[in-house]
Amino acid sequence: MESINIKIPPEDHNSEAITKAEYFTKLTLKYLPAMRLLLKGGKLTKDWINVTEHCLVTAAAVEAIANGIKLSEEETSKVIKTALIHDWDKRLPKKSGDFTDNEKTQANELLKKTQVDPTLLQATDPSFSPRCVLDEYTPSLSEKLIFYVDTITEESDIKPFQERLAQAKKRWPALGQNAELNAKIADKLGAGKTYWDAVLKVTNAIQEEIFDLLKENDCDLNNAAAVPQWVKETIEKNYRQ
Repeated sequence: MESINIKIPPEDHNSEAITKAEYFTKLTLKYLPAMRLLLKGGKLTKDWINVTEHCLVTAAAVEAIANGIKLSEEETSKVIKTALIHDWDKRLPKKSGDFTDNEKTQANELLKKTQVDPTLLQATDPSFSPRCVLDEYTPSLSEKLIFYVDTITEESDIKPFQERLAQAKKRWPALGQNAELNAKIADKLGAGKTYWDAVLKVTNAIQEEIFDLLKENDCDLNNAAAVPQWVKETIEKNYRQ
């Protein structure tokens, strides 16, 4: 499947770009505390706006799946908020000098105001897959959704998870170089298996589960590999409504 690019804000003023902008504007207005955290707390503006765009598309993706599987309204709101803020602190560890101590304190206060469940946020942490494989941790459905949409979203581009993880492996090679962790994973999954094999195993299992839930709710897709394409098409339908 070709990668799927969703650009925001629009680069032109055609009708589709305008409806897309309106959709994401409504999304931001509905979750203002989350957007304040991104833009004011995390300072994800200007050179960092791509991180904000990634969070917005991730939120749109999780909304599409949540509605498709008939997740409760309360739980849907929780996963959308979590997706919106999951990378809010992306700038902070890399450019700590861009933040005064007072701004760091204010950012943490803004985080509290989002009322996002920390457990859901941890689903985007690199430790999530090893926990599932090694500790036999059983995540909630909402945790699985957060993990999955982050795994298929590269900036504002939705991709099959295998392609996304291949890029991640090149971008963050250190994640697969923890010898102690890899030895434990190899004991569990087989000789030569590493961190990235654990991520692939967990992601594939979650995608299969999401596919089954979507099919149970009469969503139109033929196999689990089609889920990212279905997500893209559903987002497009949502902003055209």
